[in-house]
Amino acid sequence: MATAILSTAAKAQVKTEDENAFKQIIQSMQEGWNKKDGNLFASRFTEDCDYVVINGMYIKSKTAVAAGHQNIFNTIYKETSLEMNLNDARYLTDDIVIAHVTSRRYGNVFGKYEDPKAIITLTLQKKNDEWNIAAFQNTEILQRNGQSN
Repeated sequence: MATAILSTAAKAQVKTEDENAFKQIIQSMQEGWNKKDGNLFASRFTEDCDYVVINGMYIKSKTAVAAGHQNIFNTIYKETSLEMNLNDARYLTDDIVIAHVTSRRYGNVFGKYEDPKAIITLTLQKKNDEWNIAAFQNTEILQRNGQSN
């Protein structure tokens, strides 16, 4: 029984090499946004990924994520930057991880400065020894009385 408890505890703790891979994935998305490159932004998504935008719109496929982001980079978000940070990650299985990321998008949107923050839930899948994003859910952190949650 003690062995079972130890193996469960070891499984729950994210391995350093995996955590580094997750951070690289987040860095790739951030770099893609800041370079206004939809293909780079989407490069670490699986081909059949599920992506839920901050406004609730649902997108299916890496190709659609890349094209959609290139469109917003060329228009509404062309004068914005993005910062992303890994908050936590938890194994569901050896090759499926749930990770939470905070993000901050700032800059001019239609001539008005914006600075919204969001929490992102990523479902990461390891296939052929590489981690990629299988699902992405983006939720804005709403402001209350001038304070963010």
